[in-house]
Amino acid sequence: MQYLYMIVKNDYLQRTRSYSFLITLAVTVFMAYSFVPAQDANYTTLSASGYKGVYNSAWVGYVSGIMTTVMLSYYGFVLVNSGIKKDIETEVGLIIATTPISNFKYLLCKQLSNYLVLLTIVAITLVVSIGVFFYRGTGYPFILSNFLLPYLFFAVPALFVVASLAIVGEVFLGKRNILQFIVYF
Repeated sequence: MQYLYMIVKNDYLQRTRSYSFLITLAVTVFMAYSFVPAQDANYTTLSASGYKGVYNSAWVGYVSGIMTTVMLSYYGFVLVNSGIKKDIETEVGLIIATTPISNFKYLLCKQLSNYLVLLTIVAITLVVSIGVFFYRGTGYPFILSNFLLPYLFFAVPALFVVASLAIVGEVFLGKRNILQFIVYF
């Protein structure tokens, strides 16, 4: 169990300290701001039969949760893909091979660290979206549960699938990154 925790922790820290993570985070924060336009804006990100929603905490949470899920499903895969390849290139895989961890547990650790990286971006996006709700000052009360539910129902399970597909693609398609992207998209 100690090895599992250390692998997940170190892989998570390695990924969150990379430039690609920071770029993805910056793009996501910018998009979280633009997901919820001002009420008098000329565009809308989500409408139902031509109607815009009321800018309460449920609608803003729904819009930001759906849009975050859609966007991170696309470029989150690119971010978390090739984790095993990096272990081989940096020779961390040789160190892990000396531990008594099975292949399944290693892949599970990689999947969990991928998932944690994506959840970190979701959590920061959630905080930014809450800030946007208060910045827009719509006058409606803030209800945290209405804001969180779209993230819990859409983003959390979808990004678990994305993190899992990144590992499955890397295991079965190996070094063929372009083929992995074609199959995923």
